[in-house]
Amino acid sequence: VWGADICKLDIRPTTWAWAGNAFIFESTDSLDVINMCFGPNTLITNTPIPNGVVLKRDSSDCILQSNPLNHPDRYKCLIQPTVASSDPGGHGNDDVTLSGAENECAITVQPVTWSWGRTAFIFQSDSSLDEINTCFAANILLTEIHTLSPPTTSPLAVLSDKPSAQPTFQLSDVPSMHPSPATSNALSAQPSTTKLSIPSDVTLLRGDSPCVFQVNPSNHPDRFKCFIDPTEVSSDPGGYGNALTRVWGADIC
Repeated sequence: VWGADICKLDIRPTTWAWAGNAFIFESTDSLDVINMCFGPNTLITNTPIPNGVVLKRDSSDCILQSNPLNHPDRYKCLIQPTVASSDPGGHGNDDVTLSGAENECAITVQPVTWSWGRTAFIFQSDSSLDEINTCFAANILLTEIHTLSPPTTSPLAVLSDKPSAQPTFQLSDVPSMHPSPATSNALSAQPSTTKLSIPSDVTLLRGDSPCVFQVNPSNHPDRFKCFIDPTEVSSDPGGYGNALTRVWGADIC
């Protein structure tokens, strides 16, 4: 069986926090999928690492866990006590790239549990045990590296990045429990020279209302708007066709 998984969407941000309460972005996903992932009171983040989990290694070496009767080969690195998390669960999960050894190296992993029993980071990886122990050395803080696609040039990029003055079309009053067949663009394997992250002083904590679809072709490309609890104002990055950015939303079982 599969437990709770953290949903993710690939979006192109327009404004992180317009007027301090509106997250506006482009996406190839449907409104139903967006409302399912970015549901009311959900915290939208730039990382799949659960809130409160700190991947600070202890003084021991990582080990290879080989038990073909129970699970695929995987690695376990003990970490200093932190918030417990058994997410995402299972095997063959999405790649996450983590930096270690004072940010001088990086390892791509497929997390199994972020902090099992508060002290065990368990994951799969194509890297060798020697490479992992060199990069994820004793007492090193492991942090995620965002890999983004190059910015896309849009013929409408020069249009206004302000919220539409025209009526907004809301296609659904409630989040759908059935994902749309629409799929998001895959992230490019080629890193972008531009890193688009949620500004450090902006918190994308969703409000109680569903996200809405904004259609106003004379003013801007089709886009989505999700209201958030009041936070610092940010009109960055502005424009359209910005770098594809992966964000995480609600837990889905």
